[in-house]
Parts: sequence; C-alpha cells; structure tokens
Amino acid sequence: MNSQRGLVLGISASLIVGCAIGLIVGVLFARSVFVPGPPMGFGRGRQPHRGEVMMGFLERRLDLSKEQSEKIEKIVEASRVQADSIRAQAREQIQQVLTPEQREKWERMDNRMFPGHGRRPGRPHDGPPPDEP
Repeated sequence: MNSQRGLVLGISASLIVGCAIGLIVGVLFARSVFVPGPPMGFGRGRQPHRGEVMMGFLERRLDLSKEQSEKIEKIVEASRVQADSIRAQAREQIQQVLTPEQREKWERMDNRMFPGHGRRPGRPHDGPPPDEP
C-alpha cells in the first residue's frame, strides 16, 4: 500500500516539475523569438523609440516602399499627437474632480508614470507607483 502511494506521489511530483520547467522554457523561448527587435542601424548608445521599432517591423513584414513608409509614418505621428491631446484633456478633467489633496497625490503619481506630461515615452516601468503614505 505504501509503495503504491509513493509511486503516485513520485509520478505526481515529476509531472508538476516537468510542467513548471516546460512553462519557464516556453516563456523564455517566446520572449526571445516572437518579440521583434529594433530596426537595423541602431547603435548601442541610443534606444529606438517605440514608433521606430513599429515602422521597422512594418517595413520588413510588408515590404513597404519608401513612399508608403513615409505616408504611414505621417499617419502614425498624427495619431500620436491626437492621443497626446486626448490624454491631456483627460488629465484636466480628472483634476477637476479631485480634491486638492487628491490632486497633489495625482500629480506625483502622474509624474512618475508619465514624465513630461505631453509625451508618453512608453509604458510605466513597473506599473503604477506604490500607494503614498
């Protein structure tokens, strides 16, 4: 009876360990293979902007002509400007709803998450900041 129980526990433990290893390897593989890198031509000293990465990806995958690439780049830039404007309007509307104390806290959080207010350089590093005391 104990030998059967030990066998079942051994098999179960092997299955759990195997699944965990498979999951870890799968995540590492997906990150290294499926995430497109920066377009060619970027040196070590400068990180490409997310828009540059996207354009490089589109140019390679869609085999865009120079004219098509320029037109798409203008469209993307115009949409970014519109998004920045909408984000600024939302900030103003949010501030109107908050109390002065909440507004001060909001400003600190907002400055940490999106430095420069007008431009959003990318996603926040590790999500929203921790709660303030």
